[in-house]
Amino acid sequence: MSRKHIITMIIGGAALASGAVGLSIESAHARRAAVPAGKVSIPFASRDGIQDYKADGDRGLYIRGIHGEWYYAKTQARCGRLVTSDVIGFETSASDRLDRFGALHAQGWRCPLASLTHSAPPPQKAKHG
Repeated sequence: MSRKHIITMIIGGAALASGAVGLSIESAHARRAAVPAGKVSIPFASRDGIQDYKADGDRGLYIRGIHGEWYYAKTQARCGRLVTSDVIGFETSASDRLDRFGALHAQGWRCPLASLTHSAPPPQKAKHG
């Protein structure tokens, strides 16, 4: 085999691999878009399924899943301690999934969820200066 053929095979293999990755990302987005709003859940929520979260006042929480996707958990009523709590607990189902039947725990308050939906990342605060 000539050097030209080997380089062509390497480039071709890389192109195929990147196409396969692109297809798997596109199919993941398509699956996410196909999930009805009432069926959204975050797997492994009490272990490592939640990477980050940010309070949205006293009515909701932005949650980032293990793969970087964002969710919005809206509470049924005001959850006053949500804003000031450093640690948020997640009440999950028996299958360790956070869904609309779960709850948030903030400084001793239990805040049942009204809904859990896919979301854009939380809005950035404007920088002053």
